[in-house]
Amino acid sequence: MVAVAVVLILAAVILTIGAILGGSETTNFDIFQGSISATGTQIFLLGLVTGLLFIVGAKTLQIGARRARKRGKELRELRAKQREVERREREAPPEPSDDSDRGEPARQSTRNPFDIDDTSFRSHRFRDPADQ
Repeated sequence: MVAVAVVLILAAVILTIGAILGGSETTNFDIFQGSISATGTQIFLLGLVTGLLFIVGAKTLQIGARRARKRGKELRELRAKQREVERREREAPPEPSDDSDRGEPARQSTRNPFDIDDTSFRSHRFRDPADQ
């Protein structure tokens, strides 16, 4: 396999050198309602650039499709996990609270006692209770 690859590469190099060095004749060809005059070398190099652009575009398309497929797979997995979590939450029995024996719901405090009051730069000084 390696030998075949080396032979093909050598053939491509020899043909490229031959096309560049031996293409001194001017040729006229029509394209898009116009006539263009170019040497064989210019035509070969234009074809080479066009081929390289095609290969780069095809590779970019391949990478983009692979990335989109990977993102789609991850998104499907995340959605499945989320549905499973939501299903478990719906099916899970309610957790008993500490105040369940009194028959009243547990009261939740909206203020954290460990929060630092950073609303004022005077936090280390005496505060008037009316300010709070």
